Amino acid sequence: MSSESDVPTGTTGPAFTIHSLNNYTNVYVSSSAAALDLDSKHVGDLIRALHRETTRELARGGVEYADLRWALTPRATHAEVAFLFDSTAAESNHYGFEFSKSWLPALWRHGPQRTAISQGDILSAPPDWVWKELDEHLVRTNDFPQLATEQYYVLYLTNMSRTQVSAMDAALRDSTAAYLGYVDCSTWTPLKSFMLLPQYAIRDGDALVVPADEDGSPHITPPTRDHGFRLVGVEQTLYGVVLDHRMDNGVPEWADDGAH
Repeated sequence: MSSESDVPTGTTGPAFTIHSLNNYTNVYVSSSAAALDLDSKHVGDLIRALHRETTRELARGGVEYADLRWALTPRATHAEVAFLFDSTAAESNHYGFEFSKSWLPALWRHGPQRTAISQGDILSAPPDWVWKELDEHLVRTNDFPQLATEQYYVLYLTNMSRTQVSAMDAALRDSTAAYLGYVDCSTWTPLKSFMLLPQYAIRDGDALVVPADEDGSPHITPPTRDHGFRLVGVEQTLYGVVLDHRMDNGVPEWADDGAH
């Protein structure tokens, strides 16, 4: 989940604010609780310890945990946006890296100062249905190619103002012919059920906060041209629990009940 909450931890300290706690795709907390037979108080202590160590690692890289709030939690005045690319139009098989040469400079110049960045392919789904969804929701200037669904590549950003969306859209359109347009994902749409995208980083100003090995080695190696980002690594277990934004992928039945 990605929701802000105050976590009480009994007598070990006052409640503290945590912006995101992922127990959906990361099972560290639940598996630790089960293996060690932890009661609710000790689960709270575990979460506190994870939050405390994450905060320390971020601070060593010049990032304040509290400043990441709007990257990790929904904001009524700002949008979550999926920018779509045609992976068959890439010049290499490493199309994710190739596209990052376009979107990293665009993000540096036009994107939100704090945003969670996810990217990856749309999962396999009935093509006719996906094409219909894109026809209805993809903001574009031209017709889009009817591809196999997993050939649509997504860059997903949170905490975007309308001005930033327009500027990113224009910059991406100018930088690569593979860019198709964008879908506003601020509320739940059926298409989001097929966007189970791994998180790439969290932007905080000039920092890209990324998962890292225990020795601090980052898990990503972005292209270095045309932007000024630096990498701040956080140990992968901490990152996966405390810093992983989870979009509302939902299920169609929830949508029928008006969930978003």
